[in-house]
Amino acid sequence: MNYPKELKEPKVLRIFFSSPFNGMEIEREELTKRYWPRIQSLCNVHGLQFRAVDMRWGITSQSSDAARVIQICLAEAARSDIFVGFYGQRYGWHGENDKTLQKNFDNALPSFPWIDKYRDRSVTELEFLAGHLNNPGKIPACLCFRDKKFDDKKVEEAERVDKKAANKWKIESEVAELRMNDLKRRVKETEDAALGVDICYKTPEEGAKFMFDCIWKHLNDYLLIHLRSTGEQSRLLKQLTLHSQFTESRSSNSKPICIVGESGIGKSALLSNWKVSYSQKNNDEVLFLYHFGCAKGSTSIGSFLATASAYLNDILIERKQTKDFFEISDKKELVRSFQKILNDFNEEFKRKPIIIIDGLDKLEIDKSTAPFFWFQTNILPLGHFILSTNINDSTHLKVIDERGYDKYEVSVLSKERKQAFCTKTLKGYSKEFSESQLNSVVEVKQTENPLYLKVFVEEICSFGYFRLLDEKISDLLSASTSTDLFEKVLIRLEADYNDENNPTFIQDALCSLLLTEYGLSEKDILDYLNVDQHVWVPFFFSIEKFLIIRNGMLQISINEFGLAIKAKYCPTDELLQRSTQKLAVFLYSQFEKKKKTGENMESVLMDELPLLLMKLNDKEKLLEFVTTENVINYYKNKVNAILEFFSKFTSDELYKAFSKFINNTVCYNYIENERNFSEDDFVAKIVYECKHYELYEIITKKVMTLIPVSKHSEDKKKELNLSMKYDLGCIYCDCFEIDKSIAIHKELLEYYESINNLRLLQQIYHALGTAYINSEVYDEAEKCFDKCLEILDSGELNVVDNTRGLVYSNLGLIYQKTNRLEKAYEMTSQSIKIEEEYYFGDLPLSISHRIHNLAIIERKRNNLDEADKLYLKSFEIIKNTVGENSIDAAMIYQNRAVVEGARENPDLDKCHELTLKNLEIMEKAIGDNVKDMRLTFALENMALNLFNRKNFDEMETYLWRAVERREINQDFRSALSFYDPLIIKYVNEDKEYTKARRLILNLFHAKQQLFYFLVLYLCDKEIGDNPERPYEMTLEYASEKYPTDMQTYFFRLKNVLIPEKAIDKIIDAANRFYVTAHESKDEEAIGNCPSVLEVSIKLLRDKELPEVAEKMAIEALKHEPENKEILNEYAITLESLKKKPDVLEVYEKLFKMHPETIEFAINCCKYCCELGKIENAEKYLADFVKLSETNTTHSNLIPIFENAIKEMKKKREEYEMSVKNSEQH
Repeated sequence: MNYPKELKEPKVLRIFFSSPFNGMEIEREELTKRYWPRIQSLCNVHGLQFRAVDMRWGITSQSSDAARVIQICLAEAARSDIFVGFYGQRYGWHGENDKTLQKNFDNALPSFPWIDKYRDRSVTELEFLAGHLNNPGKIPACLCFRDKKFDDKKVEEAERVDKKAANKWKIESEVAELRMNDLKRRVKETEDAALGVDICYKTPEEGAKFMFDCIWKHLNDYLLIHLRSTGEQSRLLKQLTLHSQFTESRSSNSKPICIVGESGIGKSALLSNWKVSYSQKNNDEVLFLYHFGCAKGSTSIGSFLATASAYLNDILIERKQTKDFFEISDKKELVRSFQKILNDFNEEFKRKPIIIIDGLDKLEIDKSTAPFFWFQTNILPLGHFILSTNINDSTHLKVIDERGYDKYEVSVLSKERKQAFCTKTLKGYSKEFSESQLNSVVEVKQTENPLYLKVFVEEICSFGYFRLLDEKISDLLSASTSTDLFEKVLIRLEADYNDENNPTFIQDALCSLLLTEYGLSEKDILDYLNVDQHVWVPFFFSIEKFLIIRNGMLQISINEFGLAIKAKYCPTDELLQRSTQKLAVFLYSQFEKKKKTGENMESVLMDELPLLLMKLNDKEKLLEFVTTENVINYYKNKVNAILEFFSKFTSDELYKAFSKFINNTVCYNYIENERNFSEDDFVAKIVYECKHYELYEIITKKVMTLIPVSKHSEDKKKELNLSMKYDLGCIYCDCFEIDKSIAIHKELLEYYESINNLRLLQQIYHALGTAYINSEVYDEAEKCFDKCLEILDSGELNVVDNTRGLVYSNLGLIYQKTNRLEKAYEMTSQSIKIEEEYYFGDLPLSISHRIHNLAIIERKRNNLDEADKLYLKSFEIIKNTVGENSIDAAMIYQNRAVVEGARENPDLDKCHELTLKNLEIMEKAIGDNVKDMRLTFALENMALNLFNRKNFDEMETYLWRAVERREINQDFRSALSFYDPLIIKYVNEDKEYTKARRLILNLFHAKQQLFYFLVLYLCDKEIGDNPERPYEMTLEYASEKYPTDMQTYFFRLKNVLIPEKAIDKIIDAANRFYVTAHESKDEEAIGNCPSVLEVSIKLLRDKELPEVAEKMAIEALKHEPENKEILNEYAITLESLKKKPDVLEVYEKLFKMHPETIEFAINCCKYCCELGKIENAEKYLADFVKLSETNTTHSNLIPIFENAIKEMKKKREEYEMSVKNSEQH
């Protein structure tokens, strides 16, 4: 047939469905639920809008009262592109004596004069006449009639309940029956001009399918072919067609502009309409509009860059490129190509194209990739960019705000716009609301959201019961949000598509889509639901508008629809877990089946099953899954993903699981492939990436034993052996066996220096420097990395990777550790810049480590807020690469706790929470692997946190676990510094000498702090077991090693030498202190010498050793003959020995040296009096009186001394008199 090749209204396909109101409900419901969605989907693909013209409702009471029913029905039939008519036994509304009906005829006559001779016919027959019989073949038509047996059976069933209800299955009268038979005859006679005719279909389901098949065949075999442009479309045109169709389906300064708004607010429609309008008014402008998520494969940045580049390249005349942009996989090259095309466009046309990028929130972003990495600053001047995204798209909006792009929010619908939308949309379906119905929709707030309003109107249009319409409107509007409205859609979907054979069909189908990360294919869903295609397809087409299809995988595209599914079917964690379990059990059974049969495993198993198992924390099944060879092969290029899986396990669990893969064959293949990671080697690579060093050490050593029997030449064997040695050295470094690592790298360094291999020398210096960093020998580490830079700066190496960035990073770490913070910040910042350029938008774990180091620098500079921000930035990368429960994440928690603890008023609860999180992750990841010191650090940090909170009892649990781990590894070099104050607490406060001694003995050789000698001696003494210590652990050794340390000197003097009354050792220790200090020219020690001598004299005197004190003073005065304090202590010592003449001699020397010191005058006067030296006493008293004029402190002694002198004089006079008298006699 020569049917029309164009649509009556461009881009709108109208199909008129005609039947009597009563008795045909089943067919209509079947069409509505099962087949209209499929037609809608087909139209969407071809950029058409599908309008099912169904007159069950839509003619308002006003139109009915005005007798306009026939006019409306025939007008709608006339503007439709396909006519579908179907009858049961009931003929429909007819009657020459029906005044209302005849009035309808009268009103329709001016427009349709031919109906005048059919006044005795039913309205439905009039539609058959207009749609087909008046001009068979003019409009594609499908006509069918139901078998009378079906209606008779329905009559029989209905009459048992309600005889009146049975009428809708009966013919109205004999006349009506004659009219019906005549209509069937005429339809049958014109069968050749129709799409299809079935005079006697058995059931409503059969009839609906017949109608659909006729429509489907006509669309695909005829109409769409003529609508489609001729010729094979290029890949570019296919992409652009999809975008232009999407634009049409939604149509009704150098700084980028961003349109934001909530889901469903109309951002895409706004941009689509603006593009159409602007293009019409500005024909010379070039606009490119890209909708992320509008079609399969349209959600990647690569798709946008390739499509945009190809579009602009096609416009170019002189600078056109020949490359296929869709074949470019490298992101850097795609961005460069896009930039070059933009630049060429600007140069050729002297203007900028307008690039509209819609739906950034639907862009697939790798978790380890920086947002907007492709939208670089050097691209912005080359075009006018308009962006759009969801208002909740924090990922892109954060960058948009940081870059200062202009942002505009789409406003909600006004009442006028709501009214216009309802009227226009319903008219497209040949329906309209009554005034009261329209008002009820317009007045409520929730319809301000276009998504809500659109879903609401679509639900109303698919509703088939006119008399219940008001009730339906009220029910839908009771939903206060789009999510609530979608819940009502779910109820309707359950009523339409669930049945007794599949009572949870809708729930299971939608939950499976909700719970998957990457979506499911239709085959996956069919297998999971165990339903046939005919059950699934109608439902699929009914929800297709809420989905997005990416590479054949179905995903929920409207957030509110997903929220409604979760709210209805998984409102609690328990129900969510149950649904997750159900899907996981199914997928795991598929996995086991395919593993057993050796079949290939679909991507849904590889991608979704491990994620579901992780959500369920089913470690047993997850480990079984990730250690399967097919899975390992699948994840070879997805190392970050498998690392996240492995983070769920302890080292022991991984060791047991992977040991089976480490055999001689694997290791031998590794050698034969010249250390390239082949498929068999991937396990080794993975365990290395997982930092499972014990397992990697096994691999390396096995490989090294097999090198001699390999097929390689001797030179090659030597090369392989050296490279494996290098690996072994790196392994030892990573697992803190630093001495072994340094020894291996030094050996390699010597060899590569002898052959002057700069490339390998640079590697060895780098590895050796790293080992020195780990052993805290920073000066040697710095020399190594300076050598690395020297080699890189020589220009003899063609370095294209980020080697320089790694060197800068390590130098930054060295500067940070040695408190050269400005240089540390500069170097670390440079390393980050180099790595970001190298990885081009990707944010691997290494960048998080650099940012982490930068945060430590800021913490040391006391920029605590900035440090915390950097830690959080590092954490985001870690979370997106290896997961928030990884060891790297744990380190961030701990360092943030350190930052909080450094604040002026720290939040100790926050510190505790962060430290606890660090420990929980470490314990889970490391388990019983005592060699991994990261858990040891976590335990120590927890102990430190509790120590600071003065929760000493709980602290002990974590402390001694950490100590035991360090004792096993014999490694206390890196122990936290809080051990020292803890030891002091044990000794001074708790008297816990046994605990203190255990800590000191462990720390002694690692750090050999000076105070360890002292406390160890004290602990031994207090415990009383008198162990024999090596000389290197004794106080005598400490005094020899640190002869000018005051603390050691006095501790030994008080606790050892004085109790032993070792006079010679006492004098020798003091002399050695003095002599060594001056010989070493240590200014601080030299300054301490007089105090040491002075205090030593006093200490000996206080310990009732005045003779020794006298000797000490005499020795001291040899060194400091005029030292005031030493002379004073000497005088006091002589006093204690009652050597008054010597005392007077010393005080007279002091007063002569310090005549301003009143105390010396007093003591001189005192001892002169005691020794009877009256003239000297008078002299010193005179000095005393004079000094008292300015210092009255001791003036009360003046009369005492005066009386004493007076008494001495009197006695002397008496004595002289007695002597004189004696001589006279």
